[in-house]
Amino acid sequence: LDPAYPQSPEAKEQRAVWIPMQELDSRRYELPPPGEAVQVLEGEFAPEAVRKLTEWGYLASEISLEEVEPARLGERGRLWEPNPWLAECIQGVRPGSALDVGCGQGREVVWLAHLGWQVTGVDNRRPMLAKAAALWKRYGDGKPPRLELLDAEKQPIPHPSHPDWSSWMRKSSPF
Repeated sequence: LDPAYPQSPEAKEQRAVWIPMQELDSRRYELPPPGEAVQVLEGEFAPEAVRKLTEWGYLASEISLEEVEPARLGERGRLWEPNPWLAECIQGVRPGSALDVGCGQGREVVWLAHLGWQVTGVDNRRPMLAKAAALWKRYGDGKPPRLELLDAEKQPIPHPSHPDWSSWMRKSSPF
């Protein structure tokens, strides 16, 4: 994690995740679950970022670019992972179309779209859709997901226009 402002050219070159210190609170949804290790690149804002991350329950430490394991540099370019169950379920499945009802902050929507799925994410909370759109803007590539505001109490969930995903989910869901 690079909390510097502006981001250093070296950190940018190595695809370090850039969340400026002044945006850390509002972009907390881009972090892994508490309890995970987060390495913070040394610099002016690193001690404050480490302190805050530690308060939030992360195993945070300060590190120099030279200390970062070479195999990890530029590996993902993000700190978060999709839902492990979803990641396991789609292993070996050819990308098709997906419907994420209650997509929230959009991690799975962005991840699936990155893998080549044609994704529609719906949620009834406009702030969550804004976060999902911001997540796509920062981390996405390929065809962007479609994000729709939907209040399931006032509007019916549309008939799945995503037969690949919906039929596969019925066969694969543990529920």
